[in-house]
This record gives sequence, structure tokens and C-alpha cells, in this order.
Amino acid sequence: SSRPTVRSSSPTVRSSRPTVRSLSPTVRSSRPTVRSSSPTVRSSRPTIRSLRPTIRSLRPTVKSSPTIRSSRPTIRSSTTVRSSRPAVRSRPTIRSLRPTVRSLRPTIRSSRPTVRASRPTFRASRPSVRASRPSVRASRPTVRASRPTIRASRP
Repeated sequence: SSRPTVRSSSPTVRSSRPTVRSLSPTVRSSRPTVRSSSPTVRSSRPTIRSLRPTIRSLRPTVKSSPTIRSSRPTIRSSTTVRSSRPAVRSRPTIRSLRPTVRSLRPTIRSSRPTVRASRPTFRASRPSVRASRPSVRASRPTVRASRPTIRASRP
């Protein structure tokens, strides 16, 4: 009769486990609140894109100015006035007299380098004086070469 009393103690331990499982869905419910804040930021970007096509609509208004270009071929009809200009081109006979005046200047410049050619002749005489000095120095090592010959005669 003592055995069924032991069996009645086991379901009391099993009833304490589902209380721990009830804590997990409370943590999961806090995550979708963070996800709801992201579409609010995305809604502000298309407002900036709507300003760009308004600036592009101003450019084709500048292209509507070919009416000003139509006035230029009317100026091209004045070629009859240009036909009188080749009559003025017969004046280069006066320009042919000017290069004769320019030919006198290089003759004056040719006399100056003759004066400059006389100066390096004085400079060429100076290194000739310097060339005589190393000849005196070359005679000194010949005196030194005669001394070891005297030492070789002692032994």
C-alpha cells in the first residue's frame, strides 16, 4: 500500500517546467518594433528626387532660340560689298618698299662681332703663362730620384 504514494509525487515536478517556456515569447515581441522604424526613413528620399525634373524642364526653353539663328543668313547676302575689296588689294606695291629699309639693319650688326673677336686674343695669352709653371715643378722629382742611388752604394 506504500507504493502508490510514491507515484503521486512525480506530476508535481513536471508542472514546474512550462513556467520557464512562457518567458521566451516576451523577448521576441520586442523585435518587430525596431523594424517598423525603417520605412519612415525611406519615405523621405523620393521627395529629393522630385526636385530634379523641375531643373531639367528649364533647359529646353533655351533651345527654342533658333529664331535668332535665322537672321544670320541675311548678313551673308552682302557679298556684293566684298567684291569691292580686291580693288584695295592692289596696294602691296607700297609694302615692297619696306623690306629694303630692313635690309640696312643687318649690315650694321655685322660690324659688331668684329670688335668682339679681338677680345679673346688677349685671353689666349694668359694660359700660356700658366703652362710654364708646371715645367719647373717637373724638374724637382728628378733630384729625388738620385738619392736612392747613393744609399745603394753603402752596403
